[in-house]
Amino acid sequence: MINNNRAADCYIANEVQFFGHSTLGRILQGRRGVMPIIDGATNEDGKVDWGRVVDELYSGKARGVHWNGLSAGWLKIPRNKLLETLSGTDGTPKSIYEAILITQEKEYSAYGDKSGPNLYFVDKLVQYFPDAKILHIIRDPRAIVTSQHKRLLSILQHKSRSSPAVTRIKQALLGPIVVLYILTYWGYAVRIDRRLSKTHPDNYMLVRFEDLVSAPEETTKKICGFLSIPWDEGMTSPPKRDSSYIDPCDVRKSADRGTGMDREAMERWRNHIKPWIKVAVKVYGSVFYPAALKRFRYSG
Repeated sequence: MINNNRAADCYIANEVQFFGHSTLGRILQGRRGVMPIIDGATNEDGKVDWGRVVDELYSGKARGVHWNGLSAGWLKIPRNKLLETLSGTDGTPKSIYEAILITQEKEYSAYGDKSGPNLYFVDKLVQYFPDAKILHIIRDPRAIVTSQHKRLLSILQHKSRSSPAVTRIKQALLGPIVVLYILTYWGYAVRIDRRLSKTHPDNYMLVRFEDLVSAPEETTKKICGFLSIPWDEGMTSPPKRDSSYIDPCDVRKSADRGTGMDREAMERWRNHIKPWIKVAVKVYGSVFYPAALKRFRYSG
């Protein structure tokens, strides 16, 4: 949505995965992140082989959407451009991350990154960039669990080299782990919100996904006020992407679903949630974060 704002001159990179993904994301999708690649290309004297780093990043090894776009060719940033920018850094994580963000197809006045795991590195990011703005999108945990359960088990099915019977057994064993893992991290996100809203009120803003979809103009205007950028009506008509209910092998379809707010996304999960998952969310939520579910109106 921010990239669709023609008046703001901002660019938000699509999942750079600088710090790497969660443990489950690394296991299922191999999303190690950028820093492990750089660490692997650093010799005993601390010198980085940036040519090797760039080669690995352009091969898609970091597994973020940004790097997938470079390896597939629909993001057109020349290798030598990124190599030159990275080679000019002082080698600190801050300078490396900043170099990656500013190396785009054209120059912008401000940059960002929509990597979800960045939420768990907010303290480090604010230390790097004291004026940084963090937008935290929170969503009904039932919707997240249903979506991610389907997506991750579909990935397992497509990546599995086992027989169909063995794959089904793996899915049956992995399913509860995925649900527990996501519910735990949703609770972690709630605790992060509670803390950052007090410690970093100027850097941090929480937005309910449901408010964004149901009242896009009102909500995006609030976001623009927080970011100190002008509002543009284009923000209410972003490209529709990344539905978990699309075959994970159909990359182009997931990247070309028209524009506008996908209002069906607010309730679509209700047609897919499994009874045992619904019970798991209700029980887990009532024990570990009942106040948060009530506060965000997710208990109905």
